[in-house]
Amino acid sequence: MPRRSETAHAEIRDRLLAVAAEIFAREGFAAAKIGEIAAAAGVSKKTIYRYVCSKEDLFVEVVRARLGQVALVLAPGGAGGEPRERLKAFLLAFGGAGFSPEGVASYRLILAEGARFPEVAQAWTAAISQQAIQALGVWLAQVAPEAGLTIEAPEQAAGMLLAMIFAEPMRDAALGVAPVLSSQDLDLRIERAISIFLGGAFDRPTNLAVGRTTQAP
Repeated sequence: MPRRSETAHAEIRDRLLAVAAEIFAREGFAAAKIGEIAAAAGVSKKTIYRYVCSKEDLFVEVVRARLGQVALVLAPGGAGGEPRERLKAFLLAFGGAGFSPEGVASYRLILAEGARFPEVAQAWTAAISQQAIQALGVWLAQVAPEAGLTIEAPEQAAGMLLAMIFAEPMRDAALGVAPVLSSQDLDLRIERAISIFLGGAFDRPTNLAVGRTTQAP
């Protein structure tokens, strides 16, 4: 069992990140103040700086916390089933994080303030890359041989698959020109993208409905 101090530490960190996410989303990165975040979280500024070195680091930790459970879907002991099922579970988890109110707000914030704070934009994209694109690329490289897939550049393929599904609807939701995808629309978009992706990656004809290879007649 975790020690009491470890539990308290985790509770403070979770509360701090939740409050920071809310204030960043409401006020933007430039206007958000560490003192305000500390007061709302019920801690001192000194306590915040025990967890992070700067406001930029705090914002990145907010993003990392939101994506923290996504890569676990592909880890050993994660979602079971066929590779296609694991892939869909990962994409649904990523979509759930990205299209959450906090996810859309952080993307909108980067669109609005990324040019003014390039170090924040770079850290944000690095967090997405490490916890989503790279994680998916590693998994694709591992399952490709046994699944009969040919993927010459797994990480690049992972980035292209994520962009195919999420880039346009995320942009439109962040700009306010379209609503956030419903769970049904997201599910359908993911299914279609997986079929296109697997159709181009299988070494031989495949039954895309279940993601298993079949012999040509």
